Amino acid sequence: MRPTIRSYRGSIKTVAARKLAISMEGQLAKQVERAAKVESRGNISAWLADAARLRLRQLAAKQALQAYEADAGAITEDELAQVRRLWPRG
Repeated sequence: MRPTIRSYRGSIKTVAARKLAISMEGQLAKQVERAAKVESRGNISAWLADAARLRLRQLAAKQALQAYEADAGAITEDELAQVRRLWPRG
């Protein structure tokens, strides 16, 4: 069976989209609906796509850190402290 491909015309560009069916626990679904209403004008697909992009960036960063540590060794507490001094959290 071929996947359904649709195009959604946005304000900036047309994007080919693949329709996915997902399932989640009821309370989580309610939280996603509320968050999408606030952050994505009720567009659950857009909200979930943004969440997926964020998770994929986090995964890429984790993999980059693991590759760095495999090459250079584990990051030490002293190095972490130096970074925290240079880049304090707001």
